[in-house]
Amino acid sequence: MTAVTIRAVAILVALVGCRDGERTATRSQPRGDAGPLAQVADAAPVARDPLVPAITDPAMLAALEDSGLRLGTLLGATEAVSNAELNAASPLYRDFASFTREDIAASVAEENRYRPDWGEVGTTLHAKRRNLDPGWLTAASAGYELVGVVNRMDRAVFAPGTCGELRLLYRLAYRAPKIASRLPLTINLVYLLEPGARSCRQKVGEWRIPEGARADWLRARGPLRAENLSHLKSLETNYQVIRSAAGIRNQMGGSAEYVLRVFHREGHHLVRAPLENTPDPVRLADDPALRRDLVAFLRDQSNLAAIDRGTILLPDRFLAIRASSFAPHGLARMQNRPFDAVLDAADFDGVDLSTRRVVRTPEALIRRLDDLSCVGCHQGRTIAGFHFVGEDRPDTHPLNAIFFAGSGHFRSDLVRRVAYLEELERGGEPSPERPLSFAPTTARAGYGDLCSLPGARSFPDWRCDDGLSCQVVDPAVGESELGQCFPDQRRAGDPCLRNQVIQAHHSLDKMIMPWTELGCAEGYACRMPGAGFPSGMCTGPCEVMGEPGEICGPTAGAGFADCLAGRSTFGACLERHREKKSRGRCNAERSCRNDYICARIGDGEDGACVPAYFLFQLRVDGHPAPG
Repeated sequence: MTAVTIRAVAILVALVGCRDGERTATRSQPRGDAGPLAQVADAAPVARDPLVPAITDPAMLAALEDSGLRLGTLLGATEAVSNAELNAASPLYRDFASFTREDIAASVAEENRYRPDWGEVGTTLHAKRRNLDPGWLTAASAGYELVGVVNRMDRAVFAPGTCGELRLLYRLAYRAPKIASRLPLTINLVYLLEPGARSCRQKVGEWRIPEGARADWLRARGPLRAENLSHLKSLETNYQVIRSAAGIRNQMGGSAEYVLRVFHREGHHLVRAPLENTPDPVRLADDPALRRDLVAFLRDQSNLAAIDRGTILLPDRFLAIRASSFAPHGLARMQNRPFDAVLDAADFDGVDLSTRRVVRTPEALIRRLDDLSCVGCHQGRTIAGFHFVGEDRPDTHPLNAIFFAGSGHFRSDLVRRVAYLEELERGGEPSPERPLSFAPTTARAGYGDLCSLPGARSFPDWRCDDGLSCQVVDPAVGESELGQCFPDQRRAGDPCLRNQVIQAHHSLDKMIMPWTELGCAEGYACRMPGAGFPSGMCTGPCEVMGEPGEICGPTAGAGFADCLAGRSTFGACLERHREKKSRGRCNAERSCRNDYICARIGDGEDGACVPAYFLFQLRVDGHPAPG
């Protein structure tokens, strides 16, 4: 089996600023009985196994599947590998597949109802809007790949008496005769970590993984021992259900709807469950008494304190059972801000917010609530609708491969999670406070981060790094407080258009026209949304690159859209019509803009930022028929 080589460790080395094995005992050595870890003198430097917040290495994850962590095994179908086998052997999975088919049909019906003039939604490239083919859920050629094992012990505040959560993330994938790819559907198995014979501090020690550790060590002595996989809290899913191509939604750069669901296990079956902190706007609009109860709950001082800390849990009676998020343009779209849809600043008249750290104005309070919802979180500093999509396995087509598999929020939140774990391991009481998912990682906002515009009251202190300025790119109508940090001299990867999002029915949001052209530096051109670039993107010949934030990479060239409209696959069209141009550089320290992803361009230590839907695996259309 394969030794652990985990990119998450490298991320933390870059961000926290200390090298593996060089932390001192006074920073990270636990006090008293710390479980399996050896004690050392307080003053002496000590080499320690790294504290790993996430296992992301594809080879290790494949080995863990072979050791008993296939999705089918965990859902009661030990021998099942393909989705056809899984559907036949697991009642839990059959429930999931049945519920998902119903949700796909409901989204397609709603989309058809609102825009019948665009033709029926379909599963092929001949339809103007394409839906996830439900046949993949039971196909013999499809299955699920383990793409991440994530430590969420920081979520203990939401389940008192436990040590938080362990999460196993799976992606839908298929292998056909001429092509293999993942699809934009994730299943997240969430396990509650209960102290039992091992304390929470000892459980932190399980995540100090020795160099060269193998899957059997992780399963027998590490974080994936049987006792940590004994209490399934929920099965959660996020998937792209409908995508409209950029040629159809040519102002937005394309559009996609993602369905979010939570399921609980009852015996041998799954039942739909409420989504955490995600209100049901339709039900609240139809029930004034329920809305009044919600406002009263939110105005309570103890609840306001929990909202400020990011640790509130809303009662189920206010919550949605199903929700959708929409990309691109994330938090500029009202459908990704469910509290904004049902609350007004006037609901908090007379409430003293002056002592709060985050929710200092009614507007900030509503933003905080939106960010705590599932849909708001999934569209803040995100890769379209995901925060983690998994590193690709070695046989992935080079034009369909992800270089860095986490969003900007995932990257920055790892720092907070490691600090939490280290404090818990030392025997302290780590802070359960959670920053806004779209807040800057450090004291100064970096490239693409949100920042404070002049006169901002809600978030007045978010200043850009040197060389960047706070700019308005794609705000919602009425936005006046937050911009994004970009250079004034726009070069490869930078946005080149500014416009506002008109709030309409979910995926039918559109831009106010005409947009404002921000321009690009000499030698660069603006690639437009109609070609699939949300808010435009500056690019040029690789020969004109001159900044460290630029890199040369392949992209779709002239004729690509026409190729896709024919019968060719996405991968074939990229091979036939690709061209090399300058792109934004990305790596563990530098994320891409929202709605762009860090794609692999070779064997180097950097990737190139491209629109998320330029990667075949992040769109539902163009794949072969399920087999």
